[in-house]
Amino acid sequence: MKYREYPFIVRRRNPDELSKERQRISADLSDLQAKLNGFKAMLRVEDPYVGERYVELVDATRRVAGAFIKEAWNTDPVGKDSQVHNPSWDFSGLDKYDEAYLRAAADHLGWMYAPLRRKVREWRSEAPAPVEAEQLVPREGK
Repeated sequence: MKYREYPFIVRRRNPDELSKERQRISADLSDLQAKLNGFKAMLRVEDPYVGERYVELVDATRRVAGAFIKEAWNTDPVGKDSQVHNPSWDFSGLDKYDEAYLRAAADHLGWMYAPLRRKVREWRSEAPAPVEAEQLVPREGK
């Protein structure tokens, strides 16, 4: 998601034109926020379940990436190539939201009725693990 790139964009802003960079990045972020809100509305109309997963993903992304964006604004722009790399920002907390949204979208686009497909997946995840062949063969002395 493009929003996740903004901590890096802010961090790498041009230190020689801070006012212009602030205006440019703020305008870009505003445009992106409007698009995200539009996508939320469209997805909620198209498929409420997919829309809910998208809302959860966007909200979580705003919380996580938003904190990194704030941190980037509150630090000086990078001045050297060696400072361009990720300063250990961790986005892994968003993985479960990514997965939930992608699974919901895949279910919606699949050939099986999406609510039924979700039920089948739930059933499969609750089913006992298959027994390995070696577990079926009695060992000597047992």
